[in-house]
Amino acid sequence: MKKALITTANEASWFDDQPVLFLGEWCKIYSRKEVWEKMHYEVMSYHWDDKKKLAKDYEYVLSLYERTLCVLSRKMNLIHKQNRGERYWSILIGPWLAYFIMALYDRWESIRLALKKYDIGETIILVGNGEDYVANDMEEFCKIYSIGDNWNHYIYGTILNYIGHDKIIIKDDCVVFDKKNGKESVDRNIKSKVISYYNYLHKFLVKSNDPFFFKTYVSPFHECILSLKMGVLPQLWRSINSVKVGYDADKRNWDIVYKYENDFERYLLSMIPKQIPKIFLEGYNHLCMQYEGLMWPKKPKFIFTSNAIWHETVAMGYMANKIEQGSKLIYGQHGGVYGQAGFTFSEYFEKKVADVYLTWGWKESSDTVSKKIFPVGIFKKIKKRRYKNIDRKYLLFVLSSHPRYSSLMSTFTGNNEGLKTIFESVKFIKILKNTDIYKNILVRLYVNQYGWDDKNRIIDEFCDINIEEGKTSIWKLIAKTKLVVYTYYGTGYLEMIAAGIPTIIICDLNVYPVRDSNVKDMENLRRVGILHYKPESAAEHIKKIWPNVNKWWMSEEVQYVIEKFQKKYCDHTNNKITEILKKV
Repeated sequence: MKKALITTANEASWFDDQPVLFLGEWCKIYSRKEVWEKMHYEVMSYHWDDKKKLAKDYEYVLSLYERTLCVLSRKMNLIHKQNRGERYWSILIGPWLAYFIMALYDRWESIRLALKKYDIGETIILVGNGEDYVANDMEEFCKIYSIGDNWNHYIYGTILNYIGHDKIIIKDDCVVFDKKNGKESVDRNIKSKVISYYNYLHKFLVKSNDPFFFKTYVSPFHECILSLKMGVLPQLWRSINSVKVGYDADKRNWDIVYKYENDFERYLLSMIPKQIPKIFLEGYNHLCMQYEGLMWPKKPKFIFTSNAIWHETVAMGYMANKIEQGSKLIYGQHGGVYGQAGFTFSEYFEKKVADVYLTWGWKESSDTVSKKIFPVGIFKKIKKRRYKNIDRKYLLFVLSSHPRYSSLMSTFTGNNEGLKTIFESVKFIKILKNTDIYKNILVRLYVNQYGWDDKNRIIDEFCDINIEEGKTSIWKLIAKTKLVVYTYYGTGYLEMIAAGIPTIIICDLNVYPVRDSNVKDMENLRRVGILHYKPESAAEHIKKIWPNVNKWWMSEEVQYVIEKFQKKYCDHTNNKITEILKKV
C-alpha cells in the first residue's frame, strides 16, 4: 500500500486523507496527539537504533569530515584572501561543518531508507526563500538544526529533490525559523552590572600576554583564585554576540571541488555554499574586526576554556586567531561521557585542536594524542558531603533528554533516545508505585526537553508524582535527598560520586557501550549495585536498600569500588590545574 511521506512535525505538510509514513517519532509532537492519533499512520524505525550501523557510519562521517575540512579551509582562504592554516579554520568553522555533515547524513539516510523500504506516494515540500534557512552564526544554527522543524523540513526537501522523487507536492506555505538571537536580552540584575563595571575597569590593566580564561567549567570563585595564582587579575569575560549580517547570493556562487565517492558527498558539497552561516562568509570581515576590537588580551600566553569552542562564534574567532599567532590552547573536559563513551565526536575534536587536554582523572596510553592528555581531577570544587539518613527523604530521579533531530554523533546518538528515557522511567516508577518509596520520588526533568514534552508524559502516567523542572540547583535538592538515580552515565553521576552522594545509574551498556578501558570499571559498579542495565533491576535493588541506604552505600565493598572509580573519572582530592598551567 502506498503511503504519503511526512518528514517533520510541521502540520502544513501533513495528509489527513490517506495512509502516511512518519519519517520518525520527531514528527509526533505529544501536545498534538489529538491530531495524529486519528491518522492512519506508521512510524519508520530509526536507522541509528542499529548500533552497528551507527558505529560504522561514525567512522565514515569522521573521514568525510576531515576530507571536507581540508578543501573547505583552502576555499575560505581563497574567498577571504587569507593564508590561514587548517587549524585556524578547524577552530572557527570546524564545529559547524561537523554538525552540518552529521545532520545531513542522518537526514539523507532516513530518506534513502524510506524510499527503499516503503512504497512512497506523495510528499509535500513547503518552499520559501533559500536565504531564510541560513543561520547568522553558530548560536543561531544550534537553535534550528536539532529542534527546528522548519529547517529540517527544508533539508529533507532538498534531499528529496536531489534524489529525484517524482511525487512531490510543492506548497508555498512555509514559516521560517525564528531568527531572534536568544542572547539579545539585557540582563540588568546587580550581579551583571557589577561584572560589567569590573570588566570596564579591568580593561585598563589587562596585559597583552595575560592568559585568557573563558568558560573554563571552573566555578567563578575558584577561577579567580586560579587567575591570582597565575599572577594575573581575575577575569570575568562574558559572551559576545556576533554582528548580524545580510545574505548575499553572489558571495555564495562558488563550488567545493574534490573527488566525491557517492551521491551523498556530491549533495553535501552542493549544500555547503548554500548553508554556511553568514558570519563565516558575508560577515567574515565584520567578525574579524569584532574580535580584534575586544578588550581581551592581544597576545595571550595561553587560552584556557572548556566549553566555548562549539557555540560562541566571536570567542571561536578570537581563539582561532590567537592560536594562529602562537597562543596555546588548553582545553578542559566538560562532560561526563568523555573518557567513558565508546565514541563521541566532541571529545575527538577537542583533543585534536588542543595543545593540552585536561581530564577529570582518566588518561589514554594508546591514543595518538595521548601525550597532550593530562589528568587533573574534576574542575568544579566538589565538597565531600557527610551523608546521613536523617532529614533526607527524596529518591531524586534525574531524567536525561535528547534533541528531536540528531546532532553530533556519539555512542548515545539516536533520535528516539528522549522517548526511550521516558518509557524506561515509566517502567521504573510503576514498580515502585505501590510501595512507600513512591511518595518520596522526585522526578527532576532535564532543563531542555527538546520538544518531547517529558513533563506531561510523566504526569499523564502518574498524576500525583512530584516533579522538579530542572530549574532548582541540584545541590539544593541533594540536601533532602536520600538516593539519586540517573538515567544515563554522564556528568551528573560523576559529580554525585565525587561528593559522596548515594547514587544509582540505569543504563544498558549493551546499547550504549563504553570504551574498552572503561569496561572493567563499569562492571565493578554493576557488581555492587550502582549500575543497572534495566529499570526493573534498579527498582528491585532500591526496594532492598531503601530502609537503610547508608548501610549499603558505606559498606566496605561499595566504598572500595567507589574509591578506585573516583580516582580515575572524578578525582576531587588533588586538582592539578594550576600546576599544569604554570608549565605551559
